Amino acid sequence: MPDLKVLSIVEGVPRKYADVHFTFNDNEEFANGPGIIGGGDRVVQDVVKGMLTEIGSNYLSPSYGTTIPDLVGSRSVKSMSEQLSNEIQTLMGYLGSFNIDEPISEQISEIVSLDVVELSGSIAISLSVKTLAGETQTVVV
Repeated sequence: MPDLKVLSIVEGVPRKYADVHFTFNDNEEFANGPGIIGGGDRVVQDVVKGMLTEIGSNYLSPSYGTTIPDLVGSRSVKSMSEQLSNEIQTLMGYLGSFNIDEPISEQISEIVSLDVVELSGSIAISLSVKTLAGETQTVVV
């Protein structure tokens, strides 16, 4: 099922100018504003949203998310690669079971590769997943 494309506020734009107003055309579709995405793009968006959701912040699913938001601005990221790998694998299992009513192009079937690398004071994550439709999507954070 198509989903709204995640909106972001560009750094430096005053928040009062970042209000979102939507108008609809005659078909009740967005005439302007956010785009509608589906397929592989939706998979990538779901993965990124999950990775950037702090564990425990979703009261309906407290185990959903990762500790990545806790690391933003942190000076201590050493020895986090194994923990993040485990959290991302758990998140992929959650997304794989949660999206079962979606088209096969939006369902994750397997993790193709997952690399979590600690670099001088930061962490680089590269994740490739395959959908049930056989399409491979890659997310780099």
